[in-house]
Amino acid sequence: MDEVITFLAEQNIKYRRYHHPAVYTVEEAALHRQGMEEATHTKNLFLKDSKQQQYYLLTTQARQQFRLNQIRKTIRAKKLRLATEEELEEILGLQAGSVSPFGLLNDQDHVVEFIISKSVWQAEKIAIHPNTNTQTIVLTGKDFQRCIRYLGYEPTILQINQL
Repeated sequence: MDEVITFLAEQNIKYRRYHHPAVYTVEEAALHRQGMEEATHTKNLFLKDSKQQQYYLLTTQARQQFRLNQIRKTIRAKKLRLATEEELEEILGLQAGSVSPFGLLNDQDHVVEFIISKSVWQAEKIAIHPNTNTQTIVLTGKDFQRCIRYLGYEPTILQINQL
């Protein structure tokens, strides 16, 4: 978490930080959105194509429902599943419940492909964990895009159809 705050300061990115109890689900997070209602809230999944040994970080709107098979086909993955907690810790340095695009700060070898829904990528403001599930930061969508590109990622932007 401190590395995210330091990174944002180094990039001269303005944000608002909110402290709350640990949240592990979208439903739990929804209980702690006071003051953040104007932002697009996110959910993040760390995925693995076990056939091709490829990792993906998927960011969508918090309440967006989709089939993982839809994502698999779109990105042409062979067999897509959630990565293990050990892989999450090893590659992104994160614990379950704290998955965030800011985990890409820890992907030193750039083994993760970043995938984001078009609606989140184009959002005015984004609410996202700073690598801990006890805080949420809100920043502009443009600043978020700048962060991702500064880290050396050109995301795959998907139009994800709601179920």
